[in-house]
Order: sequence, then C-alpha cells, then structure tokens
Amino acid sequence: MTTHTYTDSGYNILVGKFLNINQCLQRHTKLNQMENILRSELETADKRIATLQSTIKIQDKIIQAMDERIELMKKTHQFKLDNYYTKNTEL
Repeated sequence: MTTHTYTDSGYNILVGKFLNINQCLQRHTKLNQMENILRSELETADKRIATLQSTIKIQDKIIQAMDERIELMKKTHQFKLDNYYTKNTEL
C-alpha cells in the first residue's frame, strides 16, 4: 500500500484549493438564487405592465364615452334653446 505524505505547505495548498472550490460553489449557489429572484420579479413586473395596459385601455374607453356624452349634452342643450326660441316667437 502506498502512503502519501504531504508536507505542511502541500497540505495547505490542497486545503486552500478546497476552500476556493467551496467558495466558488457557494457563490454559484447565491448567484442562482439571485437569478431566480430576479426572474420572479421580472415576471411580476410583466404582469403588472399587462394589468396597467388593460387599465389604460378601459380608461380610454371611459374618456371616449364621456366625450360622446358631452357632445350629446351640447346637442340637447342646443335643441332645447332652439325649441324655446321657436315656441316663444310663435306666441
């Protein structure tokens, strides 16, 4: 059986390399977690954008309906004025 003997400096090098690999794995894990969090936040933001776009479309329709109502009220008012003056001139 072959036995390996390590000098203190050789052992320290191996431990240092192991620690480096371990630190890299921990960083990689943290980066994966951060990536998952960012992806989740991006999906949430996309859903919010879609909701806001839908809300804007609905608000535009409401504004259009209000504009149409104002136009109809103007026509009604004008009709009432014309009708009032027509009745009063006939008397």
